[in-house]
Amino acid sequence: MERRVVDSFTVGGTKAGPSLPGARIQQMLGTRIVIDMSSRTLYVHTMKGVVQARTGARIILYDDDTLEVEHGQ
Repeated sequence: MERRVVDSFTVGGTKAGPSLPGARIQQMLGTRIVIDMSSRTLYVHTMKGVVQARTGARIILYDDDTLEVEHGQ
């Protein structure tokens, strides 16, 4: 069975403008997504362990409630 993306956002936005998380990802902020304001880093709990997400990274939420981080170029 293939997972389906239900929400995503790019940390720090894109050239086109801001990118904001949807309601489900917002609920995970502070729990499954830990915010470190001093280093401007998000620590995302994924199936592969905790992954750091900084400006340009895309955080993806799938329909099975798992998270993934794709690092920007």
